[in-house]
Amino acid sequence: MARSAESAFVFIHIDEMDDFLRGLSPRFKEMQMKGGALATQERLFGLPLRHHPDVYLLVYTSIVGEWSRELGRDALRVTLFDQRTGCFLGHKTHTKRLAGWKDRLANKSVFGN
Repeated sequence: MARSAESAFVFIHIDEMDDFLRGLSPRFKEMQMKGGALATQERLFGLPLRHHPDVYLLVYTSIVGEWSRELGRDALRVTLFDQRTGCFLGHKTHTKRLAGWKDRLANKSVFGN
């Protein structure tokens, strides 16, 4: 059975992710978190909420180095994080790295603007 274009796995380059997220909001920035609750090997982007600047919409990109991980290794994840308390607010939602990921991720990121 052939896979449709919508179900085709895609690799994502860091430049593509950066351009996409900053296109959603120029306030998105890559965050350097080496320890604590946000410790991760993958590249992480954050967007401070307008009326709660200590609360960030976080996007875990599944990108390590320049490219996203191999097929089946990870998905894009979105969550809220309160920097003051060091706590996640709610759970992480996932977006599979399939064709059309930008539209699906944008729908989850819209409340950060």
